[in-house]
Amino acid sequence: MELKGLFLTRLLSFTIGLSTMVTAYRYPSANSKVTGGSAADIKDYPYMAQMLLWGEFYCGSAIISNVWIITAAHCTAGTTSFSISVRAGSDWIGNDGISIKVIEKKEHPNFNEKIHDYDLAVVRLAFALTFGSNVAPVELPVWNERVFPGTTATVSGWGSIYHGGPKPNQLHAVDLPIIEPQECKQIYNPREITDRMLCTLYPRGSKDACAGDSGGPLVAKGKLIGVVSWGAGCGFPSLPCVYTCIPPLRSYIFATTGV
Repeated sequence: MELKGLFLTRLLSFTIGLSTMVTAYRYPSANSKVTGGSAADIKDYPYMAQMLLWGEFYCGSAIISNVWIITAAHCTAGTTSFSISVRAGSDWIGNDGISIKVIEKKEHPNFNEKIHDYDLAVVRLAFALTFGSNVAPVELPVWNERVFPGTTATVSGWGSIYHGGPKPNQLHAVDLPIIEPQECKQIYNPREITDRMLCTLYPRGSKDACAGDSGGPLVAKGKLIGVVSWGAGCGFPSLPCVYTCIPPLRSYIFATTGV
């Protein structure tokens, strides 16, 4: 398994189909872009925000209110709130927009670091964002709202242009189809794909989330349906990207943030 942008290199094993064992390496990187995507204007993705660790970009995130941000638990686990800040309103790494310190972070209490189940965290900003054309919250789904296979969703971020590829600074986005959970389970170990996950797979490969995209939003029909979590490689035609599925965790988000 590869986390899609964690700042620590991870090495895990998973099963492909019934018999083939594959070991996946992630070399996480900042200042990178979505695999197979195109340059994106922050005005089209005003909910997109950068997670900064000691001032350096390391994960993506999504704005859900003027003080609350959603990201992946593997992006915040092992950090302290005072080491994290969030940059909003910019499609460029390290430039423009506004950078705000984080005063609180909360990983889902059931987060399983081994298989990345419940891979969700929320962080609270030290002061409120001012909404405008470059900064706005993304709509959240209702609790347990169904995500239909075949739906086209958009992932945005600064993940690598391809597996191990170069790392441009500009925000990119790409459209990807949601696949059946059973299809994802047949490719990965079935025990590693839970009800809190959903998968995308571009049939011909070359389009995907990649290193640098962890914690970033997957949006369909204007709603945040997923958060980039893990996967094997980037842009391979037979290896899906796995996201934390937002609808099953909607009650946790509301209980924690009031949003």
